[in-house]
Amino acid sequence: MITDDVNKLVSKNRFNQTAIKLKPKQCNKHRIVNLLLTSDSVVGKAVIATDRQTHHIEIEWGDGQTSRLNIGYASHFEISAFDSDNGLQAGTYEFYHRYDVTYVEHIYAEGVMIPAPMDYEVNVKTIDFNGQLDVTTQNLRIEPSYQLNFYQLMIGLKNKCDGGGLNEFTISLTENGEILKEWEWHPSDDFIVTSSPTYRVPDSQISQVFTVSEPQNPHMTFSDPIRFNFIEFDRWYNDKGSLGYGNFLGSYINGEQESASGTREGDIILVDKNPLWDSTCDLMFKVDWEINLLVPMPASQPVLFSSN
Repeated sequence: MITDDVNKLVSKNRFNQTAIKLKPKQCNKHRIVNLLLTSDSVVGKAVIATDRQTHHIEIEWGDGQTSRLNIGYASHFEISAFDSDNGLQAGTYEFYHRYDVTYVEHIYAEGVMIPAPMDYEVNVKTIDFNGQLDVTTQNLRIEPSYQLNFYQLMIGLKNKCDGGGLNEFTISLTENGEILKEWEWHPSDDFIVTSSPTYRVPDSQISQVFTVSEPQNPHMTFSDPIRFNFIEFDRWYNDKGSLGYGNFLGSYINGEQESASGTREGDIILVDKNPLWDSTCDLMFKVDWEINLLVPMPASQPVLFSSN
């Protein structure tokens, strides 16, 4: 029988059956284990955590600009991320990027451009030595910030107070209603009135920051109100007046400007509460100011690295 012949052939020629254990394929794909995007004014910051050696890191910031770090760059500029194996170490990388300010037309003023916040899609890529690609994406909002500096306030009497003599003033500086500083000022008006203020209020300079954060109404960017209050003390009725600094960004930035400066000057009207005495005790003031876009880029190299 044919079947019997086959069985005899098999019994005489035993096959050696050896189990082969397959090793899992080692994938050298570099993984981005964490990505943190933050912004400060017009500067974006990307913190990238990697878990193994790689060859190339790239960030597309969403505005057409790209930051790259490869072994050639790291070696040439002696960045600590470069290792002796001709690669980029695992660790935490910090990249910084300066965005341009986005401008939109003022909702109530045709042709007037004002700064506005903007959202960007940021792509981060890493490539290892085998060409394996890892990509992650996050959104980043850029909100331009401007620092406004008022220098020391200068004041002077515009006319004689209460018929002449020695005047006793208290001056207070408030921000959003909170008193920050106070001064005593005792000018004599027994002099020839000048056309400009001569008394510099010591340490009266103050700074504020405007942040453009409202996408629907960027023209409504404002800061806390700053006000100088003046009280001239009399026996029965005090003279009172105040000077307020403008607290809208549009009062200082005109169109597509990143910086501006100027001078405010004028009169401060003091009012006497005495219904029978028409007092005239007015002041004049002058103050210089400047405003600048904040660009907090680090002074060191554009890529910072720390090992795990």
